[in-house]
Amino acid sequence: MTTDFRKRDLLLLAFLVVPALTACVSEMPRFPTEPGPIAFQPAFTDVSVRAKGSATSNRFKYRDAGRKPGRGQSGGAVMEARALLGKDGMTLVEAVVGAFDEGMLMGRLEKVQLKLPSVGGSVYNDKPQARSWSRQVRGLTSMDSVQVHGNVRLSSGTGMHVVLLTVPVSMRPDLQVSDVSAPAQAFLNTPVTIVATVRERNGDVGARGDCLLTIDGAAVDQARAIWVDALDAVNCQFSYMFRTVGTHNISVSVKAVNPGDFDLTNNSATTAINIVPPGALITFGSVQAQEEAYSFTVTQTRTGTYPITGAYQGSQMLSGISFYGTTVDVANEVTRVESKLSVDGAVVHESELTEFSGYEYDDGFALVRCREYFMNGEQAQSCVSMHHAGNSSAWFFYAHTSGTVTYYGQTLYCHTSGCDTYTQNRNTVTGTGSLYGIAPSSIMRIELTFVDAADESHVVDRNVAFEDQSASENYDRTTCMPYFDGLGDWCVRRVSQGTVFRGLVTWDESQAGLRAALRR
Repeated sequence: MTTDFRKRDLLLLAFLVVPALTACVSEMPRFPTEPGPIAFQPAFTDVSVRAKGSATSNRFKYRDAGRKPGRGQSGGAVMEARALLGKDGMTLVEAVVGAFDEGMLMGRLEKVQLKLPSVGGSVYNDKPQARSWSRQVRGLTSMDSVQVHGNVRLSSGTGMHVVLLTVPVSMRPDLQVSDVSAPAQAFLNTPVTIVATVRERNGDVGARGDCLLTIDGAAVDQARAIWVDALDAVNCQFSYMFRTVGTHNISVSVKAVNPGDFDLTNNSATTAINIVPPGALITFGSVQAQEEAYSFTVTQTRTGTYPITGAYQGSQMLSGISFYGTTVDVANEVTRVESKLSVDGAVVHESELTEFSGYEYDDGFALVRCREYFMNGEQAQSCVSMHHAGNSSAWFFYAHTSGTVTYYGQTLYCHTSGCDTYTQNRNTVTGTGSLYGIAPSSIMRIELTFVDAADESHVVDRNVAFEDQSASENYDRTTCMPYFDGLGDWCVRRVSQGTVFRGLVTWDESQAGLRAALRR
């Protein structure tokens, strides 16, 4: 096999990383000491981490720019309260002794008084005699506020403490899995990288949740207790080995959203993959790319006795690209990865990724040696599989990610990045500016070079033309329901305006041509 062939045709597959009911009971973040569901745990014979400490525990939020719960203190008693408006028009008002995220103090709320000053001063009195309290109220908007008056008795027996809080009504967080990326084809018993983008769409508060990977309907891996800041995007990354050939369905969903999800209908996304035997020729390839920049306006109106009208706006950008390639008859491990992205002839990004970690294992089917590389907002992976059947295969993955951070599953990453961890994408592709500067009719050139231990370059070099697909993405939706006094309606109108540019190029090399090249 010649180097020229490798540079033209070796990397055959590329893919893009692009970036109901309201839960009424809040859940505390869960960080169990034992791993969750794991479908395959290889027996590692060698694990080495080149950049220890680069990954951060999920316990620590990478950022929290959204609205915080109201917090008050009297003596040694601390109370937090919040009011979250759901899709069904109900606002869940909650209070806890201590803090929602940090755990509750040993004490109880003996009495709670809830006042609604913006709707005539309605008053509700409860005696929960518990560490937490909640009540649902219909008809409030995000322009309203509530007052929570709590009588707190600590377990230390220091007497009664009174805490008074006024908190604004916020939209409940809305976590959306916007896409799942995986190669269209891959080899049997070879690690496959799967990446999903998770966004928060409402813009008031962030949320935690479990990012769950399912294959053909069965849960196989998860990234636990991930945090998505208000109006931000993150990635969930998994590595999975398929044990049977044929077409498999891949799904990534967000479960156990805390403090409850606004819309459960957008919490998952799916794709499909075709698994072929080792040594088979994968002839279909594709390169996809996307840049999305949109703004939205939420207008709330209330008619009747207590009319109110108000609106708030937000914006978000997601851009990203990834590459996946696989081939046969390769034995040398990759030592470095170089990337270059150009738009209309101008270089917009160029870097060399350094090795972060490496691992080796024998799963009974093949001896697999893998390396991972990171540089700010980029990551790459390469694996060489020496199959016991006598042949070999290699796969390559590259992503310029669309999330502020990347959370990792457990099947392989517990041994490299660590369980329940994330890495920062410091060269973030979210924000208010354009990452790639894409416009309709723009041409993006993707050049990726994987250099192996024999100093041989494995290159993909493809051009992608972008089309404007904004019309299918924008929306204008209005929902109305009766206000609780029976004298009017509460309405929410959500309008999205933005640009979505997508590009796709595919190719299909002939079997005869590939076989001839492999014989060189």
